[in-house]
Amino acid sequence: MPADLPRRPSKLVALVEEMQLMFDSFQVSVEKRWPTWRPAMDLLEDEENFYVVLELPGVQPEKVEVSSTELRFRVRGVRQPPEAHIGARHHYVEGHYGHFERVIMLPAPIDPVRVATEVKGGVLTATLPKKQEIRIA
Repeated sequence: MPADLPRRPSKLVALVEEMQLMFDSFQVSVEKRWPTWRPAMDLLEDEENFYVVLELPGVQPEKVEVSSTELRFRVRGVRQPPEAHIGARHHYVEGHYGHFERVIMLPAPIDPVRVATEVKGGVLTATLPKKQEIRIA
């Protein structure tokens, strides 16, 4: 398979993601005025790192919390509606606001201490260094 084509997720990963979507559809919003939303996320990999790219337009960086373990990466936060929306009568709203949380199970262990994140232009990019195998000679 050419290197520039994305790999298809394994059946187990696809099943876990489908189950997550199902559970998310039952989630009740903590914010009663604005429904929860699910920002788009990509998981990429090279020889040394995994990369998580999360679309967070309109989210203030201080409203984002990132945590990780060796096999899990989590991003959560809140996207506030514009000030003009608060207290106004809404006739039609297509924007998604409120709390969000994305959790991804990683296909291999990472070093959570070395995780680095950057938010630029409404996109969060996290670099997750793979855990180095210790070889005993």
